[in-house]
Amino acid sequence: MAVTVVALATAGLSAAPANAARIGVDPVTAIQRQLIDGRGVKLTLRSSSNVFRKWDKHKPEIGTAAFGDGRVVATDVTDHDFRGPGIRTICVGGHRYDTEEVGDPGPRFPSGKTWIDLGRSQCGRHLEVGRIRLDEPGMLTAVLATTTSKRPAGVYDGTHTMLHQGTITFGQLFKASPRMRADFGGQAVRQFTPWTISWRLWIGDDQLVRRAWSSWREPDAMDDNPRGYIAFIRDLRLSGWGIKVRIKAPARSVTTTLEEIHGYGS
Repeated sequence: MAVTVVALATAGLSAAPANAARIGVDPVTAIQRQLIDGRGVKLTLRSSSNVFRKWDKHKPEIGTAAFGDGRVVATDVTDHDFRGPGIRTICVGGHRYDTEEVGDPGPRFPSGKTWIDLGRSQCGRHLEVGRIRLDEPGMLTAVLATTTSKRPAGVYDGTHTMLHQGTITFGQLFKASPRMRADFGGQAVRQFTPWTISWRLWIGDDQLVRRAWSSWREPDAMDDNPRGYIAFIRDLRLSGWGIKVRIKAPARSVTTTLEEIHGYGS
């Protein structure tokens, strides 16, 4: 049965003017001007993590983000770090929908169902690289304020870029983002405040970010982790700023729930 999901990614003109840099538009403003209804951007995220003195590289997450009302309103992303075709996740309307993992030994979806509605479950509707959210103006402003160097860099999305880089502490991010501070909570905020994130942003002539990279460590209290921390690297590519995008939830006829799979309440 066909799945009723729409995620159009037809090429279109960027919503920001091509001469944004020449008229004094900064990256924060350039991104905010993109966040209009019916528009979006393509994204590819590559991740690595290091827990026990060994870097584990993950297959990329590839998809599309849809904008509206000055924010990211929906995402449609496939995580290829799973068996088969990977797991596709749609976040829209406050709900998260996942496809079934091919070869998963756990509970199977009911016949005819190809999606599961996970409700309000960790729906990451943001342009995020590690702990840094590019679509959050206060946070991006704070990050750019810690720039230590700039230099011409490569061509991304057909655009010449300038590489900005620096280091920012979690404490600075907490100060810039009440949302992030609330997500971590009091004790975690105190624990994480001195930890740092190294970041790099490749910014085009139109002041839009085409690539974002971050590297950082976080405390880890696991008994079998002698180092006491986990290290991460995130590398996000953004292309097609201003494309036309509509992302819809899967049809109810092909969607199941955790209650239906596990028989909760029966």
